[in-house]
Amino acid sequence: MQPVEFGNISAISRIKTLDLGRANFGLFKELLGGITWARALEGRGVQGCWFLFKRHFLHAQERCIPLSKKSRKGDRRPAWLNKELLAEFRWKRKVHGMWKDGQATWEEYRNVVRACRDATRKAKARLEFNLARDVKNNKKGSSSTSSEKGRLGTMWDRCWTRRVSW
Repeated sequence: MQPVEFGNISAISRIKTLDLGRANFGLFKELLGGITWARALEGRGVQGCWFLFKRHFLHAQERCIPLSKKSRKGDRRPAWLNKELLAEFRWKRKVHGMWKDGQATWEEYRNVVRACRDATRKAKARLEFNLARDVKNNKKGSSSTSSEKGRLGTMWDRCWTRRVSW
């Protein structure tokens, strides 16, 4: 994020989005449904009606739908990189600094490096296993794909046999 400067004050702009997964739509419906719109909008012009509706809508949205920080391009990380693995990488970096300063031995640093490498390998294997399991259990996606492959295979065979028979 680029800092935005206002005279002596510097602030970092943060982008937030609506977190619809944690929203309370029941309360949202209750808040907007409790308003008698016919009486509230009576005698107002189009702009007045829109302003009143927008004010009530945004108020209900603020109360019922929480905001979450939007992930930036630099914040994205591989799917296998979880919090535990990040902690191990931080520990590896710390031990490397200690080794450079003479506070840790080469064997200690080497053991930490091996542990990190092992944890990374296991995390990648776990991700691959989970993806394979999900593909295997996805009956709808895999059956349609395999049936299409079967149809294409038979069509290809027919075309090929016709060409050969000429």
